Amino acid sequence: MKIKTYPPKVIFEQGKRSNQEDSISPVPDKATAEDCLFVICDGMGGHERGEVASGTVCQGLADYFREHVNPDEVLTDEQLMEALEYAYIQLDAKDNGAFRKPGTTMALLYFHRGGCTAAHIGDSRIYHIRPSSHTILYLSRDHSLVFDLYQIGEISYKEMKTHPRRNLITRVMTPGKENRRRADIVHITDVKPDDYFFICTDGMLETMDDEDIVNLLALDTDDDYKHQKLLKMTAGNSDNHSAFFVHVKEVAAEEGDTALLNDEQTVKFNAINIHPEADDDTEELTVDPEVFSDGPEEFVDRPEHDEEGIKVAGGQVEEEEPTESHEDEIPTNQEEEAPASHAIPKKQSKSSLKKWLPILLCAIVLAAGALGYLLMAKSSKKESSPKENADKENTPAVQTTAPKDSLPTNGTTQSPTPQREDKDLEKEVKSKLKDSLKATEEKPNGKNVDLKKIMESGKLHEP
Repeated sequence: MKIKTYPPKVIFEQGKRSNQEDSISPVPDKATAEDCLFVICDGMGGHERGEVASGTVCQGLADYFREHVNPDEVLTDEQLMEALEYAYIQLDAKDNGAFRKPGTTMALLYFHRGGCTAAHIGDSRIYHIRPSSHTILYLSRDHSLVFDLYQIGEISYKEMKTHPRRNLITRVMTPGKENRRRADIVHITDVKPDDYFFICTDGMLETMDDEDIVNLLALDTDDDYKHQKLLKMTAGNSDNHSAFFVHVKEVAAEEGDTALLNDEQTVKFNAINIHPEADDDTEELTVDPEVFSDGPEEFVDRPEHDEEGIKVAGGQVEEEEPTESHEDEIPTNQEEEAPASHAIPKKQSKSSLKKWLPILLCAIVLAAGALGYLLMAKSSKKESSPKENADKENTPAVQTTAPKDSLPTNGTTQSPTPQREDKDLEKEVKSKLKDSLKATEEKPNGKNVDLKKIMESGKLHEP
């Protein structure tokens, strides 16, 4: 496989820092369409010579590839690891014994007979973008605390940009045999004409995100316009910022090609494949052991700076001394990195289930209680209805006060009597009338009883 590119476009800006700690290869004025190797390093250490670490690693890799690797052959992983070991040895030679070691990130892209190989350590990024479908095929996973938190579902992708510990790096190149950190390596053979490869330091991403990069490179304009547009978009960045974007011109198959297996879509560290909200059957995600095993001393703290020299670290804002305004913390005595088999596996679904389980249990308990209450109410209603109807039919109405005319004439009170039903009362009235008529037919006063009025009043008096 022969991959030809247009002349690469380079950004190498100091930003608002007092010194440039980024290093790139090839240097801006020397990049041509014949270049196969692109390296970007972001140094850390401030006055502890972060620029020395980045320059040493960048130059060491360039020297090794120039002397030992032929782009007309397939690059093997063994050759790449030898190149990294060579760069580490060069870095060891620059160790001056200081307590705080200088360090650097590294991002590498190499075009060869077998396709394209990409490798990185730290939070400098590599993108493979296909403008024709407006997609990112590969995005390197940052070796940072915030990306580990995102990967296990503790924070969202958007929150990574504002998290107070976003400058902590979990993998970096520093001097010392005990500090050898492995690189994430991906093999890319799905390369098509008009694809872009974009590699950059984290300073490029202050004011732009993944979508901005894709939108820019997908513009229907030439690369010179895109380059100038990118320079304008990042002109106000406070940090050093460097980038290459390499535009693929053509891809040709050659006799005897033995392309590497394309794994950019399957590797676990391809950031576009990491979805914290995934279901239970998602494959296990791997978290670097440095993050959780030995505590914060394993982190490299890359402090933020603004124009007034204020450092934001761990959510606290503190004034800095002028000589330390650009210092970065580098760990000393880092333990040798554990092999991949000892990485801590964690399924995101467990974290997500743990969050929602209490809410789900509460909902089930409430639903069961409501259902039980409805069943009890329905049963109680069925049992009480016949009884209530029977009581209404059999219980006579009670008159709480007796009629005035039924009170005794001697002034004594009489307890109220139950009111009789209408039929019994009518029968009693008629009977009393008959008796009363017989007793009063011939009274001495000669007055007759007015039967009509008595019947109308419905009231009886003692004779």
